[in-house]
Amino acid sequence: MDGPSDVDLAELRTCRELRGAHVARVIGSRQATLDLLRHLARISAPGTGAAKVLLVFAWMGTSACGWLEGALRVELEAEQDGTRIDVKTDLGGGTLERILPAFVIKARIEEFWTALRGAPRILGSLQMHELSDRQVVLSASAEARKTSEAPPSVQIAPDSLYAHAPAPPRVPDAVETEDVEGAPDSGWDD
Repeated sequence: MDGPSDVDLAELRTCRELRGAHVARVIGSRQATLDLLRHLARISAPGTGAAKVLLVFAWMGTSACGWLEGALRVELEAEQDGTRIDVKTDLGGGTLERILPAFVIKARIEEFWTALRGAPRILGSLQMHELSDRQVVLSASAEARKTSEAPPSVQIAPDSLYAHAPAPPRVPDAVETEDVEGAPDSGWDD
């Protein structure tokens, strides 16, 4: 099957609304999968669950994606105000072939890191290779893809979908103390 799917893309107004059922209906067709990814890129925005696009790649890393032959390699790389995603197949011998056009999700890579670290089950059979804080590669060998079932339905906690800095530690007010013999800070003024 490589035609249109029965997924109404207009029903997905944010990436957060993406469900496994949407992916299950498109994954059998390269064109339908590409249409879904393009739609997700179009509607993506910071803080709206953009990291849920990883669910599509988790499904691509399984036997459910029959149109993909060989190993899967998904490269995520930070750009100015987004994350560039390049999907390739590893033909062996160091030869990579792009299987879908590269696209940009309008969310910083930190959102992807937060989701990957907070809900690693979303990856299914994919392996994560941390290259740097600006780049991550997800991969599934041809053998892993053949023997892996479609990923289970996984809910991602809302706080795992966003990149947010933790509150800075509270610094106590300075307390005047007398020099106490043997204390770590005693003797400095001698």
